[in-house]
Parts: sequence; structure tokens; C-alpha cells
Amino acid sequence: MQMCLLDPLLKQTSITFNKWVMGNTSLYVLTNTWNSVVKNNQLEKGDMVQLWSFQVNSLLCFALFKL
Repeated sequence: MQMCLLDPLLKQTSITFNKWVMGNTSLYVLTNTWNSVVKNNQLEKGDMVQLWSFQVNSLLCFALFKL
């Protein structure tokens, strides 16, 4: 599912939100442009983030906050 993502720098990016089924477990993942979001916002392994969802008209969006 294509969604919009508002990153900590307030840049809006189109991102893909997928559900991956792995055996008895399901994972929800952000793909496609995620690596560029990580690079542009200097996110590193161990960083804590919050992901908020909201809707604009009929479009589902996320806002990413670095804690």
C-alpha cells in the first residue's frame, strides 16, 4: 500500500507499507524509500523512533519522530 510519510525534517515522502507473513508471524514493514529516509534523517541502529498514523482526506499517512 502506498502511503505518505512525514519525516523528522518535515519532508514528505511516498513510502510502501507492506504486511509480510512469516510462518505464524506477521510483520508490518516500510519499504521502497525507507533507506533514503534513514540516510536523510541520520537514523542509526539503536535510535528510538515513534511512528504516528493519520489520514488526509482518504490517504493514510505516517509521521516519523526521532526520540
